[in-house]
Amino acid sequence: MEKSYALITGASQGIGLAIAHELAARGVSLLLVALPDVHLEQSCAELKRKYPHIDVQALPADLTREEDIRAVAERCYREQWRLRYLINNASMGFTGPYESYSYEFYEKVLHLNVMATARLTRLLLPLLRDHTPAYILNMASMAAYFQMPYKVLYSSSKAFVYHFSLALREELRGSGVSVTVVCPGGVLTNPDVRRTIERLGRLGAAFSLEPQQVARSAVRAMLQGKSEHVPGFWVAMYARLRHLFPKGWIRRALGWVFRRKFAEKTYKRA
Repeated sequence: MEKSYALITGASQGIGLAIAHELAARGVSLLLVALPDVHLEQSCAELKRKYPHIDVQALPADLTREEDIRAVAERCYREQWRLRYLINNASMGFTGPYESYSYEFYEKVLHLNVMATARLTRLLLPLLRDHTPAYILNMASMAAYFQMPYKVLYSSSKAFVYHFSLALREELRGSGVSVTVVCPGGVLTNPDVRRTIERLGRLGAAFSLEPQQVARSAVRAMLQGKSEHVPGFWVAMYARLRHLFPKGWIRRALGWVFRRKFAEKTYKRA
């Protein structure tokens, strides 16, 4: 039987690696896209060792570079991989006053969080159409639902992913290609994130999940053909109740929380 492949961006760590394990356990072969470093090598070796019955390929790439995105897509066509799953997971998260980050940093964030998802989806959509039923899973964030002070560009970029996913899903209705967007709350992906969530106390703990929990829930939602999904009981509850509160009130409340926890006194020039 011909192998089915999943292409996963940001696949060497965190949610991306956890999704890779979830799909590998279901017999799906893997195309792991991540920066060319030791994490990608180790993750690839780990998956090959644990799931010897599938094919695992490392595709090193810097997705902030258009030429790298095109190179990934061109290899998929050249190798004639039977692509049935596209997981747009790679992104950059950060917190702080808008003026504390440089123009160059924001340009990199937008290339990765916005343009990489849009470009890779456009380039690989014909291949997915050839191997239906096929699935696109885009990782957004709870931040996509709010206008977040101290996460200005991050929340805006995730709002793009959210609206892009739902609009594209409607365009592809009846095509055999399903689009799902996942909006997790806090995810305990690395020590810096864990420290940030710990500073938020009980509230942070209630709204946070391990990468494996998010991955399991996200893959299940994708395979069920859901349009959008919020992992975790409390996070999902909050997402449903957000419409009860005025947006301006939520902005001020979020600003108060982050101003106390993360506001910096020094600013960098653009």
